[in-house]
Amino acid sequence: MKACLFAAVVLAASAVQAAADLYVAPDGRDTAPGTQQQPLATLTGARDAVRGLKAKGLPPGPVRVHVGEGLYSFAEPLVLTPEDSGTPESPIVYQAAAGARPVFSGGRRIEGWKPVDNGLWTTRVPEVAAGKWYFEQLFVNGRRAVRARTPNKFYFYIQDFKQTSLDEEKGRPRRARQAIAMRPEDFSQSLALVPSEQLADVNVEVYHNWDNTRRFVEKVDRDQPGFTIVGEGVKPWNPMKRNSHFHLENYLAALDVPGEWFLARDGALYYKPLPGEDMTKAEVVAPVAEKFLVLRGEPAAKKFVEH
Repeated sequence: MKACLFAAVVLAASAVQAAADLYVAPDGRDTAPGTQQQPLATLTGARDAVRGLKAKGLPPGPVRVHVGEGLYSFAEPLVLTPEDSGTPESPIVYQAAAGARPVFSGGRRIEGWKPVDNGLWTTRVPEVAAGKWYFEQLFVNGRRAVRARTPNKFYFYIQDFKQTSLDEEKGRPRRARQAIAMRPEDFSQSLALVPSEQLADVNVEVYHNWDNTRRFVEKVDRDQPGFTIVGEGVKPWNPMKRNSHFHLENYLAALDVPGEWFLARDGALYYKPLPGEDMTKAEVVAPVAEKFLVLRGEPAAKKFVEH
């Protein structure tokens, strides 16, 4: 199972004989002619090949892109514009090949794991260290792992809540700074353990009535003890308040049970395996693509993607 599954860039095929057929397979090449014997490798390569056909003038009948069985990894989305549209006489159809179930993944496999202390395994992700990539989900052997959090079960409880308005709209705080007080024993087991360089990435998720609010920790108050967050002002009918419950996540000290992981900004990725997981063989995948398909029209010019 992969980090992300894309069920369809696939349109139903009609029974009309195709005017042109292009084939895509995971072991193909985008420099290939796109025949069954020499398939293309990607949907982007197929799109470009269709553009080449259009430049010469489409013959009557559908143009079909047959996508073969296997895994297709996306780093960037497939972008379709008005120039990729077919016509009523020559529709352009992307479809799974007969009997095939192609899988599209927006993830990248991460390897090179080595054991360290406390049952943890680690590897380095150079793109993260270079500031070119950061991810908030990790999949191990097809299972979504838990980002390091505390407490592992149940919650912390707000002891006091104060809001300072930073920007108002119609007499109500649109943006605000919120100070949350914690019990000293909860603070000492959580935020007190976080190095200052990791504080900017710590997430807090507060559950208040039917709302969940997720924010980054702005600042820690070690005297109170507690912390501040900044964001949208709370609604008066559904505020955060004393005994609203929350958890903290995304810092190394919280990585204390099997199945959790943490990614540092210096590129160090940590994971604590579940019983029976062999990290020398595990399939670890992190998301890299934010989108699979983009339909980009030009409304001002009244040009749209026909699909």
